[in-house]
Amino acid sequence: MASKSKKPSKKRLRKDARHELEKQLEQAKETLKDERARLKKAERKAEEKARETRKQAKRELAKAKKNARKSRDAAIKTARRSARGKADATSQKVESVKADAAKTVAKKSDAIKAGTRKKSATAKSGSKNKSGTKKKAPSKTTPSASATVAAPAVVQETVTSLRARARAQGLPGYSRMTRDELLSRVKD
Repeated sequence: MASKSKKPSKKRLRKDARHELEKQLEQAKETLKDERARLKKAERKAEEKARETRKQAKRELAKAKKNARKSRDAAIKTARRSARGKADATSQKVESVKADAAKTVAKKSDAIKAGTRKKSATAKSGSKNKSGTKKKAPSKTTPSASATVAAPAVVQETVTSLRARARAQGLPGYSRMTRDELLSRVKD
């Protein structure tokens, strides 16, 4: 006779169901535990990355401040140099104009003095020599006239032309030199 298959009892079914639920519960707990560990690890990484980013930002900010200070100092230095150069150039121009004016006045006054002396000398010397012509009065030179003759003629060159000559001769720093420095250093 063929055997009949037994149906599991209700008690057995309940036990199997409870066992299956416990198994699923254990799996869910393990999954939850793994997920929490991953989250903590990700959180630590994010905090570390944020810390590193803040440090990098602080370093870059300090670097930018340092560069800004250097730029500011360089700008101030350049401004002072150019102001000093402009003041020197202006004072040199004023001095050269004064010197030119003094020379012109001296020449004119010497010419006027020499002209009046010649007129007065010829008027005073009324005596005639044997040939019947008037004697010439001995010429007197004034100290200022002899000083202008004895002084070497200074060529009035512009700073631009002096700089061009200095550049051609290869002088370093010619662009920052004053007119007097250029005159003393540029070779003829």
